[in-house]
Amino acid sequence: MTVRVPQLLLIFVQALAAHEGVHEGRAHRCIHDELHPRVAVRPQRYAELSDRDHEHHALADDRRALATDADDWQPLRIAVDYSSIDNATTLATIQDLVPYATSKLASALRVRPALAPLVVSGERCHEAAVPAAHGVDGVADADFVLYVTADADDGTDDADADVPLAWAVHCEVDQFGRPTAGQVHFHSQYFGLSIETLRSTALHEIVHALAFSSDLLPTFRNGLGDAWAPTTATADARGEAVTVVTTPAVRDAARAHLGCDTLAGAELEDSGGISSAGSHWESRVFGPELMAASIGAAQNSPALSSLTLALFEDSGWYRPDYDVAAPKCFFDASWCAAADGG
Repeated sequence: MTVRVPQLLLIFVQALAAHEGVHEGRAHRCIHDELHPRVAVRPQRYAELSDRDHEHHALADDRRALATDADDWQPLRIAVDYSSIDNATTLATIQDLVPYATSKLASALRVRPALAPLVVSGERCHEAAVPAAHGVDGVADADFVLYVTADADDGTDDADADVPLAWAVHCEVDQFGRPTAGQVHFHSQYFGLSIETLRSTALHEIVHALAFSSDLLPTFRNGLGDAWAPTTATADARGEAVTVVTTPAVRDAARAHLGCDTLAGAELEDSGGISSAGSHWESRVFGPELMAASIGAAQNSPALSSLTLALFEDSGWYRPDYDVAAPKCFFDASWCAAADGG
């Protein structure tokens, strides 16, 4: 059978589109809970804290001092270290993604600023090399140091491989438990995805390093510096036992978003195995939210909602600006019955 040229052209175009679409249609699978970084404790200097506090963990009165004086809380300053990246093309892309995320977070979050350069312990932050000067002189004008690494694109098509687009962890905390250093890693073979997906993934992962982690949830404290007891509980939803975050701001945000005043809290992801369960909102209830476990092509601009900002607030380390949150309408109110077990 003779195939006409226009048909051949159509077949070629369709095949090319299918090949390109492998990357574009791929969802980012977050593996945060598979990672087990070694975390150091390095006290930092803050206003109105006693000398004994700077030696190690804060005492109750000092934690209360940290929680007062709203005027002393300033926009979060994230210092970014790109020194591990030597590929110019990769670096150019990453220098779009990471500043997008850090500026978004700086506009949304306030912290008690460190009074001195932020000193980072050790030679490595998880897998990232820490410049020697960061452990001696520290990093000036910073509340968190982010070490950025990347795999170079070797030209192979790994779209079907079990490789995430990016991941991030914290590697150091201060005397109050707040992360002060972390690593974000990118797999540059996926840089052909839409810029919206790449930026959202960068933001998603850095939120993990700052607060939203199953390792950090048990260390959250209230406004007076006292530990929540506990931060999660088991509840019934859809006829099954689920884990929910029950801290006040998160509980209230979940109730407001879903219009369910009987919710015990915001449900955490329970599927996806150890890679995503525990450090994400439940996709079936909060699917469009930034901190759901998967970000895909159909979800190029997931929403940073008041729910995730509330989690930052309940950590005790941050004061969020709820004016930057996505509007309530991104949720489907019909989820109320499902989320509430009805």
